[in-house]
Amino acid sequence: MGKPTAVIDKTLFHEICQDPCQRKREFYWSCLHERYQVVVPFILIEEVLVNMVRPGGIEEPVLKRMGEQLIILRSCWIDDVFEYAFRELVQRQPLGKFVAPPDGLQQALLALARDDPKLVKWVEDRKLLRKATAAKWKAEQRRLAPSSGFVMVKSEQEFFERAVKREFLSALVDPQKKWDMLETIIGKTFRHSHPESTKQIDEAFAEYTEATFSTFPFTLNCLTTRLTYVLAPAVRIQTARDTEPQIILRPKRRDQDNNWADEQYVVSALVCDRLLTMDAGMRNVANIFHVSRLWNGQTIFIEPGEDLAGQIPRLLV
Repeated sequence: MGKPTAVIDKTLFHEICQDPCQRKREFYWSCLHERYQVVVPFILIEEVLVNMVRPGGIEEPVLKRMGEQLIILRSCWIDDVFEYAFRELVQRQPLGKFVAPPDGLQQALLALARDDPKLVKWVEDRKLLRKATAAKWKAEQRRLAPSSGFVMVKSEQEFFERAVKREFLSALVDPQKKWDMLETIIGKTFRHSHPESTKQIDEAFAEYTEATFSTFPFTLNCLTTRLTYVLAPAVRIQTARDTEPQIILRPKRRDQDNNWADEQYVVSALVCDRLLTMDAGMRNVANIFHVSRLWNGQTIFIEPGEDLAGQIPRLLV
């Protein structure tokens, strides 16, 4: 049997690169490679490129190590999750577990200078898109939340069944709601990346129904993960053993600004065996899919603020 496949997210990637000791960094990467086939989702590449242009307080030596490490891991890169969904839903291609980004795109990314005007504009546009997406999610949460403020459920599985699955299925039986869901979550990205395929995208959306959705599992992961991120901040979980309700995702808008990136890590992880993260919200969302028996993998959660050297060898399974 091969090694388990493991998606690494930005939080852990940055934490490793931040360590000034080369010996320690080499030890961490050695541990990861010894246990896993490391998978670098395209969103991690994007986030590192953003930091190259807008460091946000990240020191120059750390930025340099992040860029160098991405290149070292180039053989582990996988394509954008929306490209996976496009191939599956629109082009009807059978998907293997891993598809690398097109070689031309890889070469272009590697050749970009940090002050390249196109890269700078892309980073600024991405920031505006992130804020606009977070605002839309917040408006949808206000619409769906009860007057008391939160929906109370007894388990992650109940949340998925009562909220996510119900919202998804109700959209499929209403032509306008279905179109809005597909267009909002994947359609705009499809059309931007593939302007020549407008007719095929429209046809694929028309044929996506209650009877066919299960034949497109990757697309289903994209849709249900987005719905989970939209709905989760309005939900609290409280079992008979809990003295206080558990928060899945924090409801404040500033806490959700990066959720659209986090969802892409989760979607990538759902076709792999592990998710390696230091982000509690991402862990909580991935666990919803695990306990709902929609993902057989595991989340390896590295506790922020604790020594990596003491956690990585112990936690990796």
